[in-house]
This record gives sequence, structure tokens and C-alpha cells, in this order.
Amino acid sequence: MVSDSASGEPLPAAQVTLVPGGNTVQTSADGTFSFSRLDEGKYTVSVQKSGYQANRKDVTVVSGETADVVVPLTVIPNN
Repeated sequence: MVSDSASGEPLPAAQVTLVPGGNTVQTSADGTFSFSRLDEGKYTVSVQKSGYQANRKDVTVVSGETADVVVPLTVIPNN
């Protein structure tokens, strides 16, 4: 899930990229996203959304299990 770091509210339409692999999806209305059929191993989930600072989280994928990760994004302050 991708959320606003200040409010905790989910962020729809954020771009989520999985590295390695380069698969990219957008978050749904409730801020969730998923990648399926991944090989076991370590991945980096990189998230971008207009108006927010990009963020990333590392996640380890284990065969037959669901890996949950929450990536908070911080609003870019107006100067």
C-alpha cells in the first residue's frame, strides 16, 4: 500500500516500480498494488507520485507467501 506520510490516507494513481524486473503498476483507489508470479528473492519497491517525494522500500519475497509493504510518501513543500 502507498500512503500519505502525514495523514496515513491511501494514495491512488501512484506509480510503483519493482526492481529488478522493471514491472510497473499504478495504485488503485485504496492505495494498494500487487505484483504476481515473482521469483523468491530481494526486491526494491520504488514509488513516485506527482506532488510527493519519491520513496522506496526493500522487500523479501518467499515462495507461496504474500509480502506486505507500506510505502509512505511525503508531500513536496511549496516554496
